[in-house]
Formats: sequence, C-alpha cells, structure tokens
Amino acid sequence: MRKRPNNINVVTNPNKIDDGFGENLKLLLLSVMYAEVNDCKFVYTPFKEMEHNYNKDPEYLQKKEYLINFIKNFENVSEQEHHHVLDTFELLRFFHLNVEQCSKSKSLQKIKVLFRIGKPNPFDSSFTNVAIHIRRMNVQDYNRIGNSHGVMPGMDVPTELYLGLIQQIRSSYSNVKIHIYSQGNVSDFHMFMNDYTVLHINETLEDTFIQMVFADILVSAPSALSYTAALLSTNVIYYIQFCNLPLPTWNIVQGYKSTRIKHEFVVPMLTPVYYDPYTDQFQLTTST
Repeated sequence: MRKRPNNINVVTNPNKIDDGFGENLKLLLLSVMYAEVNDCKFVYTPFKEMEHNYNKDPEYLQKKEYLINFIKNFENVSEQEHHHVLDTFELLRFFHLNVEQCSKSKSLQKIKVLFRIGKPNPFDSSFTNVAIHIRRMNVQDYNRIGNSHGVMPGMDVPTELYLGLIQQIRSSYSNVKIHIYSQGNVSDFHMFMNDYTVLHINETLEDTFIQMVFADILVSAPSALSYTAALLSTNVIYYIQFCNLPLPTWNIVQGYKSTRIKHEFVVPMLTPVYYDPYTDQFQLTTST
C-alpha cells in the first residue's frame, strides 16, 4: 500500500451538481478506489443534486441510489467525523497514475457485485447482446452552449464509425443482437434499423444503464454514462478514446479519437484550463 497522502485518513466523494449521473458515479468509483490504493477510510456522501432530471421527478435521486446500491453497503458520511472531500482533478490524476491497479482493485470488484444484487440479466441469452451508446445532444446540452445547432465535444462521433463497428462485431461473433442507446428522435437513427437491431431511444436512465452493464459487449461513447457502465461490466468493452482513460483489458477502437480528449476546468474570470490525462499536463487550449 502507498503511504496515505498528506496524512489524510478519511475521504469521501464529491458531488457535482452541474453534471449528470455518469460523471457523479465516475467520481464516486474513483473515490472508493482512491481510498483503497492510498490506505484511507472511505465514507459515502449520497447524491445531493445532479442534472438531467428533465421531468422534475421527485424520486430522481432516490432511483439513482437504488441503482448503485451504496447507501446500505458503505458507511455514510457523518458530521462528527473529519473527512476530506476529494476534488475532481485529484481523482483524475490519481486514476492516471494508477489505472492498472484500480482495474484489479478489491473496491471495484465489490462495487460490481453490489450493483448486480437484485438485478436479473435483462437480455435474451440466446443472443450475443451488443449495447452501443451513441451520445448525442439533448435539450440541456443545447441550453448550456446557447446554440440549438451546435455540438459539444464528444457528441460528434461519426455514424459511419458505429456502422463499421457493427459490421466488425457481427463478423466476429455469432447470433448478434445490436441494441442502440441514445436520446433524440427515433427517425434520426433510421440508418440502424434492421432485423438484428433494437433501438432504445429516450428510455429511462436506469434501464439504459443496467442494460449497458449487463451486455455481452458494450461499445462505450465519449460519455461518463457508458464509461462508468464499462467500469462495472464484466464482459467485452470497445472503447472510443476520449478524456476518461480505458482499463488495460478494453479494446481500443482504432482510427478515431474523440474531440473530447481533455478535461476542462472552468476557473471563474479566467481562461478555461484543460487537463490531458494521457500526458498528465495542463494546457490553456484544447489543441493536441
């Protein structure tokens, strides 16, 4: 075990209220692994607020807690105990330096087991079920950039790339059933419609996430949602290179690098700062 940094004894996960479930879960998973690798105690801070509650569902956070199964299986944070709230950059850099160790950590294995409790496999086992997450712009994304015609980094993966991957997977595996997960208008995905593909457009986050985790093969998008599903998967992962680093066992999709290759840190009144996890360097631009 490494010596715990700066005499920190108890750590807890951050809560990003300006981001969605995937990003918050990613930071949570990294926090638990951080505690193990650095020989600290981890205490869980339940979700307080997050984006993408489009229908103002009063049980939105409760459903996410039930989904991840943390509250009753990890000690919850207490006001009586002094703890260190890990920040985003601290966790990203930790993961950059310890990817392989994290991939084999007892913490990650425990979280995978806990996630599966009470969740039957949602797929027909007579098929090789392939989940493909295609991250496209949603209403909240358009509101963020103030442009109904713009595209945020990572949401512009070419459709042709996915079509090529589907053909590659179908030629490598037998009896394949393709499942496409995304948001938007079903008509926007007409090019995927055929007798071996099922479209899952605008389905609940819970159903989408569970199916991505359980799929025999998952093609993850440059998105924290399918990235965290890949972290919890015990099966085959095809990973499109972007700012969240892959585990050593994943298959790297060749010939394409996402436009979302660096983490952006917005500093009030200053120029945004970008962290490149592949080089462990800060930059003032996104240029490679």
